Order: sequence, then structure tokens, then C-alpha cells
Amino acid sequence: MFSIDFWNMLNRTTQSLMRTNNSAEGYHRRINSIFQCSHPTLWVFLQKLIDEQNNTHANIIHIKSGQAPNTKKKMNVLNKDYYILSQILIMIVLLN
Repeated sequence: MFSIDFWNMLNRTTQSLMRTNNSAEGYHRRINSIFQCSHPTLWVFLQKLIDEQNNTHANIIHIKSGQAPNTKKKMNVLNKDYYILSQILIMIVLLN
């Protein structure tokens, strides 16, 4: 049905290109979380799209100004938890 060249990822891998559609899946999840319903009204749909466009534009300006991209809150919490855990382990090692 499909030729090997169509589905083979060797060239994409050797050129360090994306091999999956994870970015599209992530954006789809983001859009679903923004709307929070299956069938928004036209006005809600348009307003949410305008809000998303404004957020995206603000992020682009933020990054172009030389600032680091915003990180996910969950990762920040995990990094803090990891730091606290590592400090506790260091104290345990030093006390023994």
C-alpha cells in the first residue's frame, strides 16, 4: 500500500529531524484543554482562538527579546522536589 520510502525514518533520523507527530499531538491537547467542551458556541470558539493567538504572540515576543521560554509548572515542582530530596540525601550521607 505504502512504499518503504514513505514510512522509513532512516533519513529523518540521520538528519536529526522529528520522527513523530508529538508536537501536533501536544498542540491538539492544548487546544482541547483551552475549549474545555466538545462543542463550543461560535462566539466562545472565536474568543478562545483569539486568546490563544494573543498568548502565542506574547510568547514569541518573549523569546525574541532574548528571554528563556516559559517552563511548565509541573517540571518546576518536580525540579524543586528533586532538589529537596538530593539535599536530604546529602545530609544523610554526611551524618553517617
